[in-house]
Amino acid sequence: MNVLMFSLDTTFLTKEGTARGDTLSRHIEVAKLLSRLHVVVFSVGKASRRILRPTDRLTIYPTQSLNKAMRVVDAFRIAVGICRRNRIDVLTTQDPFFTGMVGLAIRAFFSKRSPRRGRIPLNVQVHADFFGNPYWLKERLLNRFLSVTGKMIIRRADNVRVVSSSLKQKIIAMGVPESRVWNVPCGGGINVEKFSSADGASVRARHLPGGCDRMVFFAGRLTKQKRVPDLLRAATKVVGEVPGVAFVIAGEGAELPAVKALSSRFGLDKKVVFVGNIPYDHMPRYFAAADVFVLPSGYEATPRVVVESVAAGLPIVTTRVSGISKLVVEGENGHIVPVGRPGELAEKLIEVLRNIERYRQGAARQKSVLEMYDRRINLSREAEVFSQIAREAAAHAT
Repeated sequence: MNVLMFSLDTTFLTKEGTARGDTLSRHIEVAKLLSRLHVVVFSVGKASRRILRPTDRLTIYPTQSLNKAMRVVDAFRIAVGICRRNRIDVLTTQDPFFTGMVGLAIRAFFSKRSPRRGRIPLNVQVHADFFGNPYWLKERLLNRFLSVTGKMIIRRADNVRVVSSSLKQKIIAMGVPESRVWNVPCGGGINVEKFSSADGASVRARHLPGGCDRMVFFAGRLTKQKRVPDLLRAATKVVGEVPGVAFVIAGEGAELPAVKALSSRFGLDKKVVFVGNIPYDHMPRYFAAADVFVLPSGYEATPRVVVESVAAGLPIVTTRVSGISKLVVEGENGHIVPVGRPGELAEKLIEVLRNIERYRQGAARQKSVLEMYDRRINLSREAEVFSQIAREAAAHAT
């Protein structure tokens, strides 16, 4: 089976050893379960190579567009060429917005030009709780338009893949039959063993400021979605109540300069440590080093970092985002607070830090949920999604 994927994830294109997630390695594993996996990556600027072939089953095509607007046009052009040179059995898009537009256009284009072959079925992935989310809608005016077009694309897709049961119910409520919505938790899952067995002593020695013996850890892209200013507002209260605590923030993004300036304005320079992007292979040591993981996001969908925190046995304080209820048991391995309430975030962090051993015991018990997020299981399920949609399309064509 040959799959053509449209992706926004430019970490496909970064060099080995640099700070990136496990995107490439995950897709190498997925490709092993398929005949061929072609990935068109929406990118701006020249990539190191026009086409990348990490394995004989995986080929990556960066769009190398002049600007963001041209990515859609360039992705469509590249995809037409791929489909003409190869028999593609399934189209899949990373989101229901820009990549979704290209996927829908490619399906329509080849349906008209190759009626005997039948249309190529379209799978649309939804990796975050966008629809009806007030925080996402307020981020930029464009999101209101994307909300409308995204719903249209989802309803026209042959199959929708989500990453949490709550997202599945939301998509069903939009009019998509339940049989067409597949839940593959945490975008393919994680390598549980790596996060369960890491040693964080070297990270604590390197990053904990003098006089600090407690580490609150955050990892993620520094974007508006993550609401890191709420975390810094909470930190001003926490450091006053728990003098030995320090906050370690891993990640970079458009909001980094503003977040650093806010940290200085709050007088947190000696209590907040920005460590930048961390190579993914090193991340298990950072989770192992922490005492508490914190997530202040406005919206998510089964946050991978929270799954990784559970694997590492960490207590967690998080906002109420999609997919979180299966991972955090209130009062057991952490707390769930409303979005946009830094005061409550601070109160729960203080509660956990003052009773750390009790919450660590709760975190150890919560590891029992990890089987459903195991990478090996979820990658097989991801391939199964593609197989089913291809079978259904073939049956419909006959």
